[in-house]
Amino acid sequence: MTSTDIPEKARAHYERVWADFAQTLSSYKKYTLRQFCRDSNTNYWGMKKWLEARGLTVRDLKREVRESKPAAPQAPSFIRFVPEPAAPVQAGPSAVRGACVVFPNGVRMAFTEIDAASLAALASSYSCAEGGAGGCSI
Repeated sequence: MTSTDIPEKARAHYERVWADFAQTLSSYKKYTLRQFCRDSNTNYWGMKKWLEARGLTVRDLKREVRESKPAAPQAPSFIRFVPEPAAPVQAGPSAVRGACVVFPNGVRMAFTEIDAASLAALASSYSCAEGGAGGCSI
């Protein structure tokens, strides 16, 4: 099979999957291509044909990963939230107790008590800081 037998769109997808698989192998050395294809919704047999046409093998990739120096661990990313001192929350219709905010990227914030307007402003500003990646659930 030649690389011209594989549609351009599929070739671009297989290249991304192969690069992602190589990156994943640096952390999970026992991960198989079959499992990775299943997890990334990629046709395993199409991927195998693409590898064969390019002369690539999983064995060679795993050897390269084993022989390469381990990358320095990345520091976890986080947003530092430093609240300004404010007046105590007034008990009333706008006070929210036991609120938990879950953002689309998995970040969770829990509050024992917060003003409803402050909660809405926090959710809005966080969504804007994350590039407007969608709403959050409260």
